[in-house]
Amino acid sequence: MGVVADRTVTKIPAIQELANTTSPIVIIVVGAVIFLITSIGCCGVWKDNYCMVTTFVVLLLIIIIIETVILAISVYVWKGKLEDLPEKMMQDYTSNPDIQKGLDDIQEELKCCGAVNASDWVFFKSDKISVPDSCCKNVSPNCGAGALKNANKIYIVILGIVFSCTLMAGICRGYEVM
Repeated sequence: MGVVADRTVTKIPAIQELANTTSPIVIIVVGAVIFLITSIGCCGVWKDNYCMVTTFVVLLLIIIIIETVILAISVYVWKGKLEDLPEKMMQDYTSNPDIQKGLDDIQEELKCCGAVNASDWVFFKSDKISVPDSCCKNVSPNCGAGALKNANKIYIVILGIVFSCTLMAGICRGYEVM
């Protein structure tokens, strides 16, 4: 995600005003930290080490709490600024070459058309049936529909915490491994 954000999204001047250019780097660093935390969990399970599994569960809980707080703060701070951004950028598409190139790059990279779907471009030209050329390469009428497919990942994290706690209890009681 950090690499995609660095290569596409941050090239648009309107987004550069809102986003910190270190955001992609932060995403990459957080990904590396999560990799290390999962390594602790895997090693704890492999070695039947109660301390490592407990550390893994505690770190997962801390990450969930931090993510929730950051999400709440971000929504509160950025809501007003981000609500009108897609419409403003689409209105400026024909008059601003930087926005045009940036939106084309995003649509090509993410294989989508518009903020929600191709109908976002209804007023793109006076004929009200045209879309930018960047939409025509792989027409995806509902490209925004896949945005929620990762919403269920929180259940996987919670399930991982429950299983890890069960494993911790088993290790603590000294169960026999087959």
